[in-house]
Amino acid sequence: MKSRDLVSSFCAASTLVVFGLARTDSAFASQEKPPAVESPSQAAAVPSPAAPAPGSPVTASPQEKQVSVAEPIELAPGVWAGRTGASNAGWVDLGEGVALIDCGGSEAEGQILKEQIKKTTGGKPVKWVILTHLHGDVSSGLPAFFSKGLTVYVHEKVAPLVKRSLEGKVRGGGEIPVVTGVFDTVTIGGKDRQLEITGLSRPAHSSHDIYAFYPKERVLFSGDLLNPGICPKFTDPDCDPDGWLVALDVLQHENAKSLLGSDGSPRVFVDVEFEITREYMTRILGLLRKAKAAGYPEARISSELHLMKTGSYCPRQRDAFNALSLYRRMTPEGKFTRPATPSSAQPEMP
Repeated sequence: MKSRDLVSSFCAASTLVVFGLARTDSAFASQEKPPAVESPSQAAAVPSPAAPAPGSPVTASPQEKQVSVAEPIELAPGVWAGRTGASNAGWVDLGEGVALIDCGGSEAEGQILKEQIKKTTGGKPVKWVILTHLHGDVSSGLPAFFSKGLTVYVHEKVAPLVKRSLEGKVRGGGEIPVVTGVFDTVTIGGKDRQLEITGLSRPAHSSHDIYAFYPKERVLFSGDLLNPGICPKFTDPDCDPDGWLVALDVLQHENAKSLLGSDGSPRVFVDVEFEITREYMTRILGLLRKAKAAGYPEARISSELHLMKTGSYCPRQRDAFNALSLYRRMTPEGKFTRPATPSSAQPEMP
């Protein structure tokens, strides 16, 4: 079966398997985030229906945030997926405590996750929080988990920035969480239950992506590097789609049997998700490089995308924003420029 056929076969419904029983979980699927323009200094928002005019910045119209909650799903023994607001979170019972991967888009959402974790783990404390990246929709719930002995894992590139930020957020003289920067792979937990945390060596979705893998049950927590049934977002100014393709290879090498991204429903068709995402990225990059080499104006990009017929996997609105975000940063050689100074690319702080 061709990849584009797989898109329609597997992405039409949000199917997951819990202890061998296939089911569709509408609570996760129905709350998919709309096409978003993400920047390190601005939270995601919904773009206007029309594609941006040539030469104009890629911006978005504000929208009132809708907060919704999904009941947690046990993906494997001791492993859960939850959703608050516009993003997913996962947690793993490591015996002596709980490791949380991403933590919601606000402190209120974090508090909801905290209660869900207590109920599903018998009241065990959250001892580790892994932030896959610092976009606000997955990291802003962190203050809800401040407690004695908490360790926060982020990419090594942003660890000093996070440390400084947290010093001003701990209230009433409370203990500041330990912030650990990850570049290669670190392992947390006990002898029988261990979680591996890996930092990528080059930018992908953001400049500072990390992911987590639970080998005992082969569960992969991919952040925004791979969102089941949802096309990638290339609108972060530090996004590097070439690095992202390398990251997909790294993640697929883990040989996971189940997957939780920052968005979309949990999946067990893991290899299918990699294939669909990789094909979309490869096709759109090929189109943009051809257009750049031919000197196409921005106004022509949307029509070229329409002729490309990418199908229902990526909504046309997001497709246009993805393409224009990359095209404006693409050099004639097909490479991508990044913000000129660090100050123009500050990640969002929790």
